[in-house]
Amino acid sequence: MSDLLGQEPFPLRRALGWVAAASCAALFLGTITIDVDPLDRSFPATTVGDDRPAGEGGPQGVAADANAPVPRVIHDEKRHQLVFTPGGVPDAMAYRYRIGADGPVHQTNSDSTGLLRVSVPATLDDTVAHPVVVQAQDGKGTWSAGRTAHFTFLNRNPGATDLQVQRLESEAMTRDDTSRRVLRVQRNQRGLRFSGGAQTLVDATAPGGTHTLDFTVRTPGEFRLALKQTLGRTYGIASFTLDGKPLGGARDGYAKRPGSRAVRLGLHVLKAGKHRLGIEVRGKNPRSAGHRVGVDYLELSPALLREAEDITPLGRAGRKAAKQTDCCGVHWSGGAQLAFRAQRRGDSFTLPFHVQRAAWYAVGTEQTTGPDHGRVEYALDGTKLTALREQPSGERLSTTPVDLGIHYLKPGRHLLTLTAASVRDPRIGVDLLKVFPLSGSYEAEVVTSRATGRTGIQRNCCTASWSGRHQRLLSPAAPGDEVDLSFAVPLDGPHSLNVAVTRHPDFGRVRFAIDGKPVGAVLDGHSSRPTTDSVHLGTHDFTEGLHRLTLTVEARGGGRADAGVDRIDLYPEGETP
Repeated sequence: MSDLLGQEPFPLRRALGWVAAASCAALFLGTITIDVDPLDRSFPATTVGDDRPAGEGGPQGVAADANAPVPRVIHDEKRHQLVFTPGGVPDAMAYRYRIGADGPVHQTNSDSTGLLRVSVPATLDDTVAHPVVVQAQDGKGTWSAGRTAHFTFLNRNPGATDLQVQRLESEAMTRDDTSRRVLRVQRNQRGLRFSGGAQTLVDATAPGGTHTLDFTVRTPGEFRLALKQTLGRTYGIASFTLDGKPLGGARDGYAKRPGSRAVRLGLHVLKAGKHRLGIEVRGKNPRSAGHRVGVDYLELSPALLREAEDITPLGRAGRKAAKQTDCCGVHWSGGAQLAFRAQRRGDSFTLPFHVQRAAWYAVGTEQTTGPDHGRVEYALDGTKLTALREQPSGERLSTTPVDLGIHYLKPGRHLLTLTAASVRDPRIGVDLLKVFPLSGSYEAEVVTSRATGRTGIQRNCCTASWSGRHQRLLSPAAPGDEVDLSFAVPLDGPHSLNVAVTRHPDFGRVRFAIDGKPVGAVLDGHSSRPTTDSVHLGTHDFTEGLHRLTLTVEARGGGRADAGVDRIDLYPEGETP
């Protein structure tokens, strides 16, 4: 059976599996399915043991790759299986398959219904994609070269750390020995309440010196970094570094009243292990009475949504792409976008991004449309893509999602290239780059792509406990405020959508829309005490790829109109929420 080894995979749109996990362990309770693009038949019909096609001097009567079993989607809720439809081999006598690069080879036959069922070991790692190779044997006893597909587990376990926000309390970090005289832990003070009840204080009396805090990253990946900086009358100006590299410019900590603010530190690829946050005292505001610097916590958010203005574009023309702040009546996700003006048709720029593990990802952008903004062509790692949704134009600037499909990505750096297809409308504006691993659940605090009101990430509090220990909070909110949450659908077809929302004495009434179309009834978020409820928004016929759930504040409740969202849960047809 050596023919099964060393076969190169043929091009697939995707092959994937649904698995609902009940705990952090790899306990498989759901359905495994495989799907192959029926239009992709471009691979060569080579023969086993010979590079020449049949009929050109090669062996005759060999079942070629094009005649191997073609997978299709079948939901099997009882067994942990991949289900194939053997097609194109009417005289097939047997099949054999291997799961994983080093897995054992198994021989099998189709069942009484004509389907080929491949058992999947329950011991497989449910965080990565796996290859499965299937061969068919013709009536003369010759095996085909085999076809390779990849499948992945859609783990609905919200404990997956690569899809959660990690909040690292500064007081729990290791402080450097040389700074003990000025670097210390400070508990809650009058007018100042910290996330974990304490902060790290650089009690400096003059500029100068670098003070470091060591922290550990458990799950490697690309992250959006932010920290909570303390403000007050005795606080000075500071700058920050990560592993010795500067993180933007200086930040002034002076304020008339005690408080804090979130400081965005950009996108960073972090390996698992120890890293170092550096704090440099640069001076003070003339109105400040001191040089103190306070850090409450460091926050690492998985970069499913990447602010385009935080990405350094590649390419000669990419040097002309620049950060543009909110203007002209449009408000971008992070208060800015990456703006590019083409000089000629074909001018392009490239956005690099990283993924940590081999898996299937939904890729897309959030882009600006309006006057002078024209057609865009896309390529991923050099392969031309087709935008799956039209980009509307109009007389005013606005943003719209662009779906670029689902792709199998290997670990490492990848390149999304945007090319101007028109010089009549030369502008390209990118608000967000979206790269979503396929999952059964998405934490709202990680997938928020747009908000018209003030939003933030709230940690467990007030007797409430959220699935990822955080929720997306709109506060203070007013009727009409909106928040958009992105999510990925792995397959065309009907799916049920649930959203976990928080009820609270200060929360108002909200309504929902999917891709701009209203769904469900108006939800009353007011309750006498904090609770989290899963709200069913119905079953909808989705296309595969990225979609958008919009929450809009309808009216006040209990005197305020705030709102909170925990997560989105997606179920394919046949699975019960």
